[in-house]
Amino acid sequence: MAHNLCNTTEHERIKREISKARELGCERFIFLICDNKIKGINDLINWQSNKTKVKGITLAKIMQTMAKKYKIEFIFTSKEMAGSRIFEILNKK
Repeated sequence: MAHNLCNTTEHERIKREISKARELGCERFIFLICDNKIKGINDLINWQSNKTKVKGITLAKIMQTMAKKYKIEFIFTSKEMAGSRIFEILNKK
């Protein structure tokens, strides 16, 4: 997730994909974050990755900006509950 949102090339790709999806009539954008330790954006403040140099506070700010600007919902869940959360999201009316 950090790489996709914080890497300039990947970030631009996500923006293009959202724009194209809007053109096709999509109105809801959900990013499901599967992590057993992170329960919400505020938990990212102290987060550190062993795979990237991105700081948690930076990632949190990017996510907050994208949520506001592109109307993206970031939903956090454990890996074990991911399937149930997807089912729940798809069955919401």
